[in-house]
Amino acid sequence: LLASVGKRADLRIETTPMLVASVDKSELLHALVNLVVNAKDAMPLPRGKIVVRLRLPTASELAESPNASAVLEVEDDGPGI
Repeated sequence: LLASVGKRADLRIETTPMLVASVDKSELLHALVNLVVNAKDAMPLPRGKIVVRLRLPTASELAESPNASAVLEVEDDGPGI
């Protein structure tokens, strides 16, 4: 992921200790790289911030998706659409 961001943004990764999820590694990496590259491309110059966060679902998220074991978020400080 760091190579995808380069010097255009600061990348921070936040995870929850002991979080376990069953995923296809290549699909997850492909999706994550796409999200991070899109966020980087929308960054204001000279430098922005991208946060990749893996956390436990909240009670309301579990109510909507009872089988969810993790939530993956990508957040940036770009201007949006």
